[in-house]
Amino acid sequence: MQRWLILVSILIVGCRPPAPVEHTDELRIISLSPALTGILEDVGLGDSLVGRSSWCVLRTRDQSEVPAVGDLHDRNWEAIIRLQPSHVFIQADSTDQDASLLGLSQEHDWSLHAWPLRDVVDIKRVLDELPAAITSERPAFDETRDRCSTLSGELDDVMMPTTAGEGLRILIVNDQVPPLAWGQRTYLDEMLDTTGAQNVIRQEGWKQLSIEDVVRLEPDLILVVSAESSAESPELTGLVNGAIPKARCHWLVHPRINYPGPHLAEAFDGMREILSGH
Repeated sequence: MQRWLILVSILIVGCRPPAPVEHTDELRIISLSPALTGILEDVGLGDSLVGRSSWCVLRTRDQSEVPAVGDLHDRNWEAIIRLQPSHVFIQADSTDQDASLLGLSQEHDWSLHAWPLRDVVDIKRVLDELPAAITSERPAFDETRDRCSTLSGELDDVMMPTTAGEGLRILIVNDQVPPLAWGQRTYLDEMLDTTGAQNVIRQEGWKQLSIEDVVRLEPDLILVVSAESSAESPELTGLVNGAIPKARCHWLVHPRINYPGPHLAEAFDGMREILSGH
């Protein structure tokens, strides 16, 4: 009987979930958006991440150091509660859009923040509001605030109007078949607008195109968006060659171009360089 009781005790202890992290005044951030995670690393807050979405790719930390706790729609609530975050960041128009997370944040005294991140204005809003969101009690608060201000200024600089693309009709697509085009009020469209060029896609957001659509639109240039550089021509060129000369297709490359953030200032420089050559 005694041996049986010992065995049961071992099994019960072994089945207990890990104890919650003790709550402290430490900055402990869970980001449920790859774009927001990238911005946090850009401003020097990568070390404060204690949880991330399943889609986040860390650049300043080993992936295994920061556990995945779900994404915008599917969460591991037990893991989130156990991590005891001080702040939770989501990519949405408002915190009211996420009733479950809002309720838990109120119950556990988490600071919940939401940003939509559709365009450059949204990116700048994150940089403007982030220092106040994390409060000035952090020892490195001044560094975070200054870094946010610097990155916001860099975005302002690249958004200054030029004539680099004046008179050109541009199609912006990703490198897949069929291609997905960047339409009005996307962050790449906003940058294109500052050059005087015209986006041939007139609808807002992103639009799936057929190869016939690409040919019918008759763009002067096609900017093929990619996260990786390649010596080969975009796959798209082989399908429209003849109707659209290969010389009109150009790579627009940045490792994080598919995520909104202050790093887009570098991608915008690349766009202007391409357009200036025509």
